[in-house]
Amino acid sequence: MKRLRKIGWMLASLLLALMQTHCDSLGIDQDLSDCAAPKKDFRINYELWLVTNLETELRTVLDADIDVVAQNELRNSLKGIFTDFAEDVDLSFYDVNLANDILLHREEKTMDASERSYALSLSARQYHHLAIANIKKNMVAELLNNDFCHTSTLKQQEGTDGVVPSQQTGLFTARLPIDIVGDQNQTFNVSLYMANCAAALLLDKGTAPIASIDVKTKGFAVAFEISDSIYRFVDDSPLVQANSIPLPSENQYLFCSVNFPSWNPLDTRMVIDSQDPFMVPDADKSLWQYQVDVTLTDGSVTRSVLGMQKPILAGQLVILKAFVKDDGTVQPVTSVSAGASVAVDWTVIKYPDIPLGR
Repeated sequence: MKRLRKIGWMLASLLLALMQTHCDSLGIDQDLSDCAAPKKDFRINYELWLVTNLETELRTVLDADIDVVAQNELRNSLKGIFTDFAEDVDLSFYDVNLANDILLHREEKTMDASERSYALSLSARQYHHLAIANIKKNMVAELLNNDFCHTSTLKQQEGTDGVVPSQQTGLFTARLPIDIVGDQNQTFNVSLYMANCAAALLLDKGTAPIASIDVKTKGFAVAFEISDSIYRFVDDSPLVQANSIPLPSENQYLFCSVNFPSWNPLDTRMVIDSQDPFMVPDADKSLWQYQVDVTLTDGSVTRSVLGMQKPILAGQLVILKAFVKDDGTVQPVTSVSAGASVAVDWTVIKYPDIPLGR
């Protein structure tokens, strides 16, 4: 009788092992309570909705006939920054557990010219989703610490001698919860908002005997924490080297830098979600600056620092018009068109720096 019981126990154990092996081969939970549903393909539809005043700024500040060429050249230079399409996307899906929001699934994809959507295979569950577009060719900012949702960060490189290059792409991000139900195809429309911005300076030469001009900007964030939409600053922010944009006229110079936003005294956490990010009161001190070094033909160098009191925010283009005086000093132009869209409070000095407001 004991022998029969032992054989019966062995047969039951073998049957249980076979059931477990069969379920494991099908991807079944270890508790054997049920077989997990196989992965299905779910279509995620990505569309870029830009929060930007690119055209408004171009048409308002550069409205004079003499500025039409500069307007077109600036628009052409920034078309890859303020863009409607993603060249590449980095999609991360995290555990919704705030105590351990670990990365569960990640996909990187190079998009076709006008592609906005593609199929993505995900297991049925809830996710916290972070999306980033146009990071691969940026060359200045990189994605770091993305193993966990709350640490995923776009970080600007350190640069050389306190100077970093202008960013080469417009960076777009999104964050949202996604619930894959597992028993039907689903479509998710994901809006990605711009995380960087652009500052342009148009200079009229006048009669100054100019040999060369170098423009840098200063006062911007060095990192962006995607999940919480927080920009990070350092006490002494690096200079950003503005790119020179060639113009056919020998009487004008055009420069532009692409960078993270400046400090915003009212709101640094919700800049990505702002529905109207351009209507902000003036700050008491300079929030960011143009630094302009003018070298004259006699070899003398004059540094003018133009302090801006209004913050420059994500998705925004700010254009400042100025002229170079005969001694190399740069003086911003005061006009109705400039004052209507850009709040400018400048201090023109030689060599000393203007403290940034914090």
